[in-house]
Amino acid sequence: MVAKKKSSVKKQSIKVLFIGNSFTQRNNLPGLLADMAAERGLPVMTELISAGGASLRTHWNSGRATSTIEKGGYDYVVLQEQ
Repeated sequence: MVAKKKSSVKKQSIKVLFIGNSFTQRNNLPGLLADMAAERGLPVMTELISAGGASLRTHWNSGRATSTIEKGGYDYVVLQEQ
C-alpha cells in the first residue's frame, strides 16, 4: 500500500467581490459560494457591496464599488443587476 503524501503547498484563497442588491444579500450568495468551495477544500474569501433595490448605475455613481474595484486584489468581481 502506498500512502498519499500530503502537499506542503498551502492553497491560496480566491478573493471574490460581489456587487449587487438585496437579491445577492438576502440569499447570501457570497456565503453560499464560500461554503460550497470549502466543501471541496478551496478557500474563498468574499466581500459584498450591496444596497436594497440598487442598480449597477447606483453602485457606480456612489463611488464605493468603483473605488473597491480600483483598489484591486480580487480574482473575480460578480455584478448583479436588477
